[in-house]
Amino acid sequence: MAETEVDLVDEIIETATERGEFLVTTELATLIERHDPAVIESNEFGVSEDRLKSYVEALRSGAELLSVADVEEALAEETVHSDTWAGEERLYVTDENHVSVYPRDWHEALAGEDDVVRFVEYLVAAVEDSREAFPGGGQGPGVPEETLLNVVTTLGPLTWEEAKQEVERLRDEDVFSEDADQHPEARVALVGVDHD
Repeated sequence: MAETEVDLVDEIIETATERGEFLVTTELATLIERHDPAVIESNEFGVSEDRLKSYVEALRSGAELLSVADVEEALAEETVHSDTWAGEERLYVTDENHVSVYPRDWHEALAGEDDVVRFVEYLVAAVEDSREAFPGGGQGPGVPEETLLNVVTTLGPLTWEEAKQEVERLRDEDVFSEDADQHPEARVALVGVDHD
């Protein structure tokens, strides 16, 4: 283990442990990217593979939890070398021995961004067809709300609650369109913008 457990965040370990056997590597990477000050404040994009493994080692408590072998398998099978979106449940190489749940280009464009409108503009422009790129959520173009909130809270400084409130405020102000089918995971699209 290259990094010590001293710097690890208890909240991340507790949340990951609560997930138990359902915890997957991409979910742990998201928790670390979102809540670990050492990762957030670094000049690196994503989380180092060593730090990811350090968290996994801190999880071991006899329960059926993610193992270092599971992480190594995910790094071998789920990692893509792509600066553009290749889909969810992937780990993107963002630097030497660093991975993220989002491509490096997204980090470069959106790191520290707090304008939710900018996220929607960028994400829709970064993919050729938002319906195909983001298959979850309701019908129509745009970004599924949960996907948007995940990106905003991982790459930007907003909390989940702040980002959710901002999406609702922008819907109320007719900046974002309201999904016609009222799907529980409605898509977020800019009013008056062709997202196709």
